[in-house]
Amino acid sequence: PYPVQYEENADCTAGAFTKYAAQQKWLEEGDLEEALKVLEVFGDELPYGNGRGHGSGEQRMAKFRRGLNGGLTACGGFSR
Repeated sequence: PYPVQYEENADCTAGAFTKYAAQQKWLEEGDLEEALKVLEVFGDELPYGNGRGHGSGEQRMAKFRRGLNGGLTACGGFSR
């Protein structure tokens, strides 16, 4: 299992790429809403901070939005 920080970073990075894709006009109508729905549906109910899982749907959407709004620099880094 991967630490939840990896998953948070992946969701944020996905948001940053989505921002770039939108700027390039690669997205179709409804793509952003669909991405957010997927994150909401595929959240984990594992206790947050247990070092495993992906986070809840709400947490995953928040990380995605962080990258979407701020780009890759908003995702920051993390240490192992």
